Amino acid sequence: MKKMRKILAIGVIALLVCGIGLAIAQTQSEDVVTSTSLSATGEKNYTYGVENDSQNITKLRQEIEAQMEKLDDRELDLIMGKYDRPPGVKDYEPPKVPMPKPTPPTGLRKISPVFTDTSSVSPTHVTVSTASSDVRAGYQIFGKWTSWMTDKSYIGGVWSRTESVQYLKNYAKEWHVMHQYEADAEGDITAENAIVLMKWDNDALCRPYISSLGGYQEPYPIVYPASHTISIGIRPEHSSGSREYNEIYMWIWDRTTDTFWGKTYNLPQTEKITIVDAALECDENETPDSQWKNFYKFSPSLPSGQDIANEFTWAEHSSPVFNNEHSEDYYHNYKCNGVQLW
Repeated sequence: MKKMRKILAIGVIALLVCGIGLAIAQTQSEDVVTSTSLSATGEKNYTYGVENDSQNITKLRQEIEAQMEKLDDRELDLIMGKYDRPPGVKDYEPPKVPMPKPTPPTGLRKISPVFTDTSSVSPTHVTVSTASSDVRAGYQIFGKWTSWMTDKSYIGGVWSRTESVQYLKNYAKEWHVMHQYEADAEGDITAENAIVLMKWDNDALCRPYISSLGGYQEPYPIVYPASHTISIGIRPEHSSGSREYNEIYMWIWDRTTDTFWGKTYNLPQTEKITIVDAALECDENETPDSQWKNFYKFSPSLPSGQDIANEFTWAEHSSPVFNNEHSEDYYHNYKCNGVQLW
């Protein structure tokens, strides 16, 4: 879909085989959207409206696809649990002067069905409530967010990369986040595990979040340059065929310098994998800045044989001021099935 009027946030909840590229924009434009390059350099800029949507969206898609081919995919071995520390990486060392510890509200509280004109449940739309009434976001959902959705799958492991922390609004006014949730049979979120990425001057502040352990973890954020390629991953430690886990492993990896942080957390009670997401969250009072932000190679694990397109559902936490819009592109390359989300 082309983006019109004011967009606050677009996100993803996904249960996929291997690859997603997610581009997210915030804009105040009534007629056009201005996009920065999806590369780290930001050398190109595109402005597109009704007449040249197709041409410029194609350029943006090509840039995302180029990002997918960068670097190796050692994350695949991490998410599968072959090791907890990739061979050859450098260990993370915290800065000598501790950084600020922002704690933005994050995550969903409930996912609810939308009914069609014939009173049946919509297969493509849901509504959500979020952790804070001041946060607005849109979510592109793949997976089984309630027990009666027999055509969808439960999943927990997920990883992704981003080069666009540098484009976030400064001082944690908006934030990238990737969640892994437990939800009950009715769609109520009962546990939340997340990695939150924020911009603070020239730095990316990266914070693990685990609801059952009280929220944000670690004495201080993991800090990397905001312009670098950052890989993040969440891996619930569960056996094949089981949804239950008592430990969860997270990593935050600067792929530009190959500097790595990872940790396993012991949980106080058993949780069950349900869904995952990636989102751009923002306070509804913040003015959009027309910058594109993206996750790429957004890669949840999905049981073999599942049709990714059939996993899709759209949701948004809307505002009278902002609109959330989206588009999906499904593909069968990069060694796996996947989808590009806009």
